[in-house]
Amino acid sequence: MALSLKKITGGFTASAKVVDGSLILSLPDAVTPVVWRMELVHAKASAIEVREQDGGTYMLTLKTPKGDVNDIAAYTSRAKAVEALIAVSDAMENAHGQMAPAPMATVASDASPAQRTTRKQKGSSPAGSILTGIIGLALVIMLIGLLMKLNPMPTGIAPANADMTGIAAEGPSTAGQAMSADDFLRSR
Repeated sequence: MALSLKKITGGFTASAKVVDGSLILSLPDAVTPVVWRMELVHAKASAIEVREQDGGTYMLTLKTPKGDVNDIAAYTSRAKAVEALIAVSDAMENAHGQMAPAPMATVASDASPAQRTTRKQKGSSPAGSILTGIIGLALVIMLIGLLMKLNPMPTGIAPANADMTGIAAEGPSTAGQAMSADDFLRSR
């Protein structure tokens, strides 16, 4: 039996991937080889487990939050069934960024009427987002203007683009006035 199974499966083992929000299982080493697909959006709190069956077989199953048990594939040995379970676990762990969020229609249909009303109240329209952005921008501009009025440029300091040609003709300067280094040394 094991030799014929190896011939049929070509010695392949179970593999799993998450692609576009779906878990795809390839189980060529099962009693009945199967490729199985499940959309993760609909699997929220489901569990995949190995269950011992009558007759010494082991079933890889999907258990839903409602308590439904769906058979995925049967195995002749517990070790092979656990290998398939580990492949599923690895695929789910490495699925970062590959799981698509639930479409709003799916989320809304799963929610109770009270939750749907709350979501509608919390949501915002594109016009509301634009208005919020404009108000925020106006507040930032007013804040910058207020800060500039509170902290004006100190007097006695020449702006960076000021012309310094007339300073030498005035003679020695008093403290706080800008002058060139040559003028300062001459005044001593």
